Amino acid sequence: MSTPSPVVRKSERKRSRPRIVRPPKRLARVPKQEQPVEEEQRPLSPFVIFLPSDGNPMKGHKSDSELDESEGEIESQVNASRRDICPSPTLLPINMIPTVAADLQRADSGDDKALRGIASPEFLNFDWRKEPEIFRGVREVFTGTPGPTCSISLIDTPFKAFLSIWDPPIIDLIVRETNQYAQQILDKEKFCFKTYSRYKTWTPTDANEMLTFFAILIFHSLSTRPVEQDYFKTTGTLAMPGLASLMSSNRFFLIKRFLHFTDLTNEPSDMTPQQRTLYKIQPIVDSLRQKFSSLYMPSQSIAVAESLLVSGRLSFAQKISNKAGKGIKSFELCESSTGYLWECFVYAGKQAANRQTDSTDNVQPDEATAKVVYDLARPLLGKGHTLVMDNYYNSPLLARCLKDKKTDVLGTLRVSREFVPESLKSFTESDLRLGEIVYRNTHDLSVFLWRGANLVCVISTYHPVEVAALEKYGVWRLKPRAVLDYNSLMGGVDKNDQCLSAYPIDRIKNQVWYKKMFRRLLNVSILNSLILFNCSKTKMRQTAFRNNLAEALITAFRPPQPPGKEVKSLSDMAKRPRLANNHYIMKGRSKDTMCVLCRSNGTYTRTIYRCEQCKVPLCLEFCFKYYHTVAC
Repeated sequence: MSTPSPVVRKSERKRSRPRIVRPPKRLARVPKQEQPVEEEQRPLSPFVIFLPSDGNPMKGHKSDSELDESEGEIESQVNASRRDICPSPTLLPINMIPTVAADLQRADSGDDKALRGIASPEFLNFDWRKEPEIFRGVREVFTGTPGPTCSISLIDTPFKAFLSIWDPPIIDLIVRETNQYAQQILDKEKFCFKTYSRYKTWTPTDANEMLTFFAILIFHSLSTRPVEQDYFKTTGTLAMPGLASLMSSNRFFLIKRFLHFTDLTNEPSDMTPQQRTLYKIQPIVDSLRQKFSSLYMPSQSIAVAESLLVSGRLSFAQKISNKAGKGIKSFELCESSTGYLWECFVYAGKQAANRQTDSTDNVQPDEATAKVVYDLARPLLGKGHTLVMDNYYNSPLLARCLKDKKTDVLGTLRVSREFVPESLKSFTESDLRLGEIVYRNTHDLSVFLWRGANLVCVISTYHPVEVAALEKYGVWRLKPRAVLDYNSLMGGVDKNDQCLSAYPIDRIKNQVWYKKMFRRLLNVSILNSLILFNCSKTKMRQTAFRNNLAEALITAFRPPQPPGKEVKSLSDMAKRPRLANNHYIMKGRSKDTMCVLCRSNGTYTRTIYRCEQCKVPLCLEFCFKYYHTVAC
């Protein structure tokens, strides 16, 4: 008879198993060893420069004498390897959406065709060479005087700098149109208002109250609240009694509701669809554009780019590739160093007629992107400015036309544009090693490809192909000088957007797009006022400038408060007189008690109220006060 095996519990059975050590699911990634590249497989030509990433510009770089000796043999090898690697020219990135690529090619071809029509015949001859010595481009001499064009005494305080932009004519226009629009709404809907509607309390506004309204909006940019009603709270931990004392919430929301800028009853009948789209905000846009360009002269470097003024779902909303969301797009020209917005055009659809044109200068069709550049920079042409643009605007023919008007051009370039050297169009990222440059020159233009993190094509009218070093995080990196200058000068529009995003006035959701756009333009005018003020005396930070400006507007233009309507602050509430000896009114439990004062006079009046301290029933209207004053 066999002995039965002992019973082993499940937990003991698990514990008795040997522990198996498994490797981790995800091992540390081992960097790949860079494969050595043989010289005969990756030859260097006289127009290919290798920039080593370790900071030594001479390592791996051939001397000029060595390159000149093997020019013909290397050139043939490069052409043969290029045919094997890339049999057909790659004009656009492979991962680009086909519809977007087709739209870009269509826009580029239309722009190139428009430029052909206005360019001189000699401008159409591009003799691209690989010899660097044929490039003779130099930077134009700047003949302008950067800075404010008005007297310094007119902008020596934040208050004066702001009022130099928002002058009395434009404020009077806003006040007049707001009062007229409010009267039209009240006459139309006077029988639809509820009993206690705030619309029934409307009274016409004036310039002083409108500027006080502007000051409250500036204070809103300094303190973030999720709902506008929170700015008018007078109790609680997050109360703002100081701001609530400037204007009642009902009055603020009434002005916000009736704020208007044009007379809709006299709308012209001969307007184009684009003009009709922007009709409600056009007077404000025209006034600010004129003020921005007349009060300031930008320095030599200026940048052209797009920006989103208002985000939302609109019929003319646009999508910018490097910005989130869709909204109203504007083309802006800003100073590269300060971000001062000098000129802008609001895009309202194709063939927009809202841009100023010169009848004596037939530039190109409205739909060409080159016309945007000409319209933005036309008053600055011939003064030696440097125009920095991205590949949405740049082309070799546009750069040559602007150079003829004593305006330099620097920026990125799409190789699909007309007149780009054919030898550069066939290169891809796999054809060049990190740090290599492939270039072509004419006597006035320089175009080159640089292999950094991506393949970048750059065009310049004054940059030869030379290398400069930049220190970042203690590491020196070699880049083309044109790329370094482009990175430092192209951020004018981005700097403007960055300064405005820290103090948003238009962050509150508005159902009416042109009122939200007005807040955006008001915010831009505050930033331009800051730049004007900083040119007059010591620098001031934006937070202090906005606070000083709002306080000055309140001091100068706050309307007198009607008697009995001022809002009590928490400090005023602490100074109120208090009842002594705890003689407070309280409710009793029985409704059959008689007022002791009335009963003493022979009148039997029932009351439910009594004095908490005296414990006697009293009437509220007369007896309570008489009992505690005269009766005592």
